[in-house]
Amino acid sequence: MKFALLNSLAIAACFGFFVACSADSGTSADTESPIVFDDKIVNYLSSPRSASSSVAVIEESSNETFKEMKSFLSEKYKVKESRSYVDEIWFEKDSVQIDLSELESDRDKCAKGILAAVMPSQYVDQYRIISIDKEWLFSMDEESRITEYTFNYVRVFEGRVIRNNKNNLSIYVDANGFFKSGDVAIQDLKTTAETVAVESNLDEYKTSLDSIYREQSYSVVLCSMCKRGEEKVQINKVILTGVADAYCSFDKDSANRLEPCISYTTKEILANGDTIGRVIDAPYSRMSWDK
Repeated sequence: MKFALLNSLAIAACFGFFVACSADSGTSADTESPIVFDDKIVNYLSSPRSASSSVAVIEESSNETFKEMKSFLSEKYKVKESRSYVDEIWFEKDSVQIDLSELESDRDKCAKGILAAVMPSQYVDQYRIISIDKEWLFSMDEESRITEYTFNYVRVFEGRVIRNNKNNLSIYVDANGFFKSGDVAIQDLKTTAETVAVESNLDEYKTSLDSIYREQSYSVVLCSMCKRGEEKVQINKVILTGVADAYCSFDKDSANRLEPCISYTTKEILANGDTIGRVIDAPYSRMSWDK
């Protein structure tokens, strides 16, 4: 008897994204913040950064970037379009060898090397790794083994990672390092004349992030398939594992608005002893967002 299991591994770097369900009730507003800003995070937030401060928009009536990506990929791969949830380009080709030698020692470098081997050169610097999934084959009569890796990337635009699900890239590689296939979703983006103040104010960054957790009362709702339900659990400690300047989607004016923000990857220690990782988006200042 054999079965496969997909295992998602987080990349604890400046670009990492995780999912959990948030909820309210719990922690008093006058207690000390349990958020840990280590030196790496502080240095990044305190230093001048090159990311654009302009508000951006998604040009939903246009798909020129999508067409351009498809054209470039068609020069090397068999391609087709998919419109199941978001518009995607699926591409595949046999016998493309990928170097996985540094997967464990330097995953970021390995992920960049995969981009260079697979993607058109015009787009290599426009993506950052967010996670690596491993698919395992378990068997009753032989040793368990990895059968496939999925390298998940997020698009970078004007120095900011795009925080929606329509500008992503996934590359599938088998255990022997051969490229199997990939899929990419990409939109037309442009900056506007509107800007957001992003001066390096570490105290305000900390207070803004803390206010988001306090609004949720430092608790999460864990969704359990085993228990077939939800469980609200307090967060005892938040360890920041990464930070990135980002573009976040808001409904302030329209669904296509992308506003500069900060995205943090976290390791959160829960009251029940469990640990979860996720991404938290926060404003540069509490005054810069309506909510």
